[in-house]
Amino acid sequence: MAVRTAPEETQIVTRDMFYAWTKTCTVRQIHKRYEAIAEEAKKNSRSITAEMKSQGYKDFNAFNKSCPRFPLTCWPREMAELGSGVVLYFHFLALLAIVFLLISLAQIPALVVYGQSNDLKGWQFSDYGAAYSTKDPCRCLGTNHFMDGLDGLPPTANYGESCSAWDAPWHFGLDAATVAPNLRQPGRWMCRKWCWAAPHCPSPFNKEQPSLTNVHVQGLVRSYSFCADDSSEATVLQDCPGPLSADVVFNESGAHFGLEGTSIGSHWLTPGNFGPNQGTNTWIPSIYLGCVVAVAVMMLLGYQHMVITDIKVDAAVTSPNDFALMVRGLPASATDEQDIVQWFIDNALPGQKTEIVKVVIGWDVEEFRENIAEMKKCVRELQGLDQQCDEAVTLKKRILEIRSNLNSAAPDRAAKLRSSGIVVVTFRHQNDLRSCLQRWNTFWGRWFYCDGVDAPICWQGNKFFKGEMLPMFPLGDTPTWRT
Repeated sequence: MAVRTAPEETQIVTRDMFYAWTKTCTVRQIHKRYEAIAEEAKKNSRSITAEMKSQGYKDFNAFNKSCPRFPLTCWPREMAELGSGVVLYFHFLALLAIVFLLISLAQIPALVVYGQSNDLKGWQFSDYGAAYSTKDPCRCLGTNHFMDGLDGLPPTANYGESCSAWDAPWHFGLDAATVAPNLRQPGRWMCRKWCWAAPHCPSPFNKEQPSLTNVHVQGLVRSYSFCADDSSEATVLQDCPGPLSADVVFNESGAHFGLEGTSIGSHWLTPGNFGPNQGTNTWIPSIYLGCVVAVAVMMLLGYQHMVITDIKVDAAVTSPNDFALMVRGLPASATDEQDIVQWFIDNALPGQKTEIVKVVIGWDVEEFRENIAEMKKCVRELQGLDQQCDEAVTLKKRILEIRSNLNSAAPDRAAKLRSSGIVVVTFRHQNDLRSCLQRWNTFWGRWFYCDGVDAPICWQGNKFFKGEMLPMFPLGDTPTWRT
């Protein structure tokens, strides 16, 4: 008779479990309290787990939950226990915020200038080919496209073909009181000199003297800027008295001031407010050049600050990579761990023995693959042969030889395989590793393979002067490798 077993009780997943898991995964300030528990455990000659239980913590999770969270306003250096990457990340964000703030402040003068201009409509009439011409775009064309005057005024031959006050009352032998009622908006523009110019003639609004504003009319431009002379305003007012004295823009039949809704608006404060070929301020490009230089300098200083911060954080916090370093460039025949360990003991630091815990050799993966592929091939060929024949014996010897080569990669054995030239060296003491890096990563060490010697008048560890040659890793009797 079969015996039935009771079904296992299914654990119900609840929302409280998610809350508890979230609290457990929260980043907290653990390092200082953990170090304190470790010191107490050392004094009491027991494990850290036992010490935690003696202090009322069920396990590490309970201890973790009891630790305080990092304050929202804490300085990035306070999060050093999470690794230098976290600290450097927030320092980089702060650097970006400062750069963007300074650039924004530097933009204010340029934005003020952009706000004082409003010729966005000029882009509708722009001729990009004319931008490369040295001729004045507002020069007289000498033609009028068959326009002979304004509605309400007598026609005129050669109207607008050259600079003249073509709409002045005296031009028709009339007075101001007779001419004014026939026009939509009479003003001083009638007594100012102008001529017809190409449609790409810039027409920004003239705030000081609106009657001198260039205006688009039926595919051409009434160019006041090209014909402007030194006539005094008194002379203009004398020619256009009374109802014609208003300083307004020409706005008669046919005047065109740009299509509505076809531009983003001058309130966007862009360089486009200047209009085509009107950006003549030389100091605005200087501001942008200064911004580029400032950003480059700040990035350089920020990088140096991060290097120093990384060093300080690394010095204050202990992590596994504080005891191991990766060394490249060993010869492929450097396959004996004991030889490599002994070399680092003798040469990692000048004039002293360095305690090395372990050396891990990086083997040539391609050679591993080649050996394994060859061994599989030999096994397949062996399966179809008489085990006593000469060919089978040869294949068995080759298989044993390959296995011997692969097994030789085990620790504490002189391997028959090639090394990749990369080893990981683990130091007993953190200070020895840092001193080793300071010795081999100096300017003289990188470029001239020499020790650096401190200058007496500079800070300690400056390595200003060139010293003796650094030791080389020996292969046989010939030094062939530089660390």
